[in-house]
Amino acid sequence: MTDAFGEEFNRLDNQPAGSNREGFLGLYEYRRLRTDRTVDIIDCDTGDDAIVAAYHKFNQNSRKQAVLLSNDYGFIDRSNDTGVPAQHVKYPVDIPRTATGSWTQAAELLHYLAILFGVIQLPKVTVYGVWNGKDGRHWQHERLDIDCRSPKIEPQLERDLVILNATS
Repeated sequence: MTDAFGEEFNRLDNQPAGSNREGFLGLYEYRRLRTDRTVDIIDCDTGDDAIVAAYHKFNQNSRKQAVLLSNDYGFIDRSNDTGVPAQHVKYPVDIPRTATGSWTQAAELLHYLAILFGVIQLPKVTVYGVWNGKDGRHWQHERLDIDCRSPKIEPQLERDLVILNATS
């Protein structure tokens, strides 16, 4: 891998592949949402009919009303035919070349991309989402490893880390 992508990838041995890393992100985000919000889990078999039937049963037995969201018009029609409210969700065809966001959104994007690709090389730092020896505790605490290649940036990062650790 280092021949194709560079020396930064030496640190990615024995770590989960890309789709598994995305799975870790999804799992931890799911767990975070479960602890932060009141949610209901609707267990069912796979397939459109089983999902619609489970939503229908939930709506019949609950004071809440589940709404099915999908990009599949057939799924929406099947849902509406059984009395389960459904809404078509349209995905953008073209992604804009520029975007505006907050610093928090930028940090979350950098974290996600570092996990997805394993390593992100920026002008003065290299951000590792995966490295040799990364274990479950690192995954759970959403740890990244940063290799600072700039003597000017390193003290700033260390100062910011002290502030972050003091507030958490």
